[in-house]
Amino acid sequence: MSTRVGRGSRSLAGALGAALLGLGAVAAVAGAQPGGTPVAGTPVADGSFFVPNAAVATPVARPGPGREVAILNADHVLPDEPHAPYNSVPPTSGQHWPIWAEWGVYDEPIPDEVQVHNLEHGGVVLQYRCSCPEAVAILERFADARTGYPVLVIVAPYPGMEAEVAFTAWGRIQELAGDEVTPETVRAFVEAFVDQGPEKIHTAELAAWRESDAPKP
Repeated sequence: MSTRVGRGSRSLAGALGAALLGLGAVAAVAGAQPGGTPVAGTPVADGSFFVPNAAVATPVARPGPGREVAILNADHVLPDEPHAPYNSVPPTSGQHWPIWAEWGVYDEPIPDEVQVHNLEHGGVVLQYRCSCPEAVAILERFADARTGYPVLVIVAPYPGMEAEVAFTAWGRIQELAGDEVTPETVRAFVEAFVDQGPEKIHTAELAAWRESDAPKP
């Protein structure tokens, strides 16, 4: 993914294009196998595969900010397949594409079907639709590896939501006005729900960062 000079901001276009090409190859292989059995594993943008565990996609009720949202069926669907509607905006669970976005700061919206996969892996997505540069700067501090979490946090715009700012995790959402965003509100949500998805990745990397001398937001 490309990085915009000075902000560490990412663009989705190139990475999603490459990942979707990979999905096409996987689908072709699956179709050639007896009964169309899919290849085990999920293609990611760097060409590697993640094999999901068999955890039930139902989180244990946890205290923390925001509200719980009922967990939906979390099956994979291909980009050209229809799927059941999500039950929150932005989404907090549900059917999703077998690709996910790299962690970090984005300057364009992330498709719902991609960000749900990030949530499933224990990620937290911080999104905004307001013209609120002070709030956005706080959010970006948490998702930029130079000033915050190296993994498991994403910041991106989301023009279609009702709230000015929304924090999401697997089965959880917190909606705020732009002027309610402070380092404390962001930290409380992230710390409560990061690394809590049913298919965890980057847990060891997150733990190492917490124990390191790297800047903490």
